[in-house]
Amino acid sequence: MKSIIIITTIFNEEECINDYVNEIINIKKQIKDYNVELLFIDNGSNDNSYNIIVGLIKTNPWIKVIKLVRNFGYQNALFCGLENSKGDFFLMLDVDMEDPPKMLVDFIEIIKKNYSIAYGIRKKRDENIILLKSRNLWYRIFNMLSDHNSILYMSEFALITKNVKKVILSNKSSFVFIRNEISYSGYPAKGIEYSRKKRLKGVASSSSLIYIFQFALAGIIDSTTKPLRIVSFLCLFNLLISFLFFLEPFHGVFIFLTICNFIFSISIISVYLARIKNDLSNKQKYIIDQTRSIYK
Repeated sequence: MKSIIIITTIFNEEECINDYVNEIINIKKQIKDYNVELLFIDNGSNDNSYNIIVGLIKTNPWIKVIKLVRNFGYQNALFCGLENSKGDFFLMLDVDMEDPPKMLVDFIEIIKKNYSIAYGIRKKRDENIILLKSRNLWYRIFNMLSDHNSILYMSEFALITKNVKKVILSNKSSFVFIRNEISYSGYPAKGIEYSRKKRLKGVASSSSLIYIFQFALAGIIDSTTKPLRIVSFLCLFNLLISFLFFLEPFHGVFIFLTICNFIFSISIISVYLARIKNDLSNKQKYIIDQTRSIYK
């Protein structure tokens, strides 16, 4: 019997866990042809999330938990789940049920048709118009800048095969942007449109505009070198218009353009240098608290 590993990262989600597990239990009854295992990655929670999961494991041995010593970020926690799980298919799913767990049934049907990636397309979201428009703009910018063909409107909510998982785990960067690695793999993919709901309970720790901006910027850095190429073109442009410096009416214009070019270029180069520094430091993406993890 083939197995499906559901990887769910949590950070202070004590209000959602029981309802979420009940939903997974209902789904398990619909896909009896597969052995389903639920792997929680506790990303440094400081509430009662871990204890709730341990209690559930006592009556549900198909549930596992990996406890990280601190919060290593959403992407690294997902990477941990993929790296420490064995199965035939892997579903990445959030505990808040904004992405409907029942879509796993539809994803399985797609995989049966020789697709390696089945994913959800977030066409509608129950959030304010500013966030919605910002996300749509980011998807477009990301797709335009990416060094390879990206899958538009795809998040980490996807069912993937072992081959796709291998591609993700081959990335040695200090920051692995999972959705980018999935599209980079080039394996056949098919998406299903759905409306994303409000989270089940509580408040998401990743809902702030600062977090969203940092996440978006990190994703772009991971997927493309085009901003660095833009810097080189701007420098060339600045050189070509350098004659303006000697024309009195355009003296100020040239200085203004030069300052803008300098600020933009330094900003882009600094961000990429920071990523290179982190990659060269070769630090672990995550650290498991082995004494409190139950996953083997």
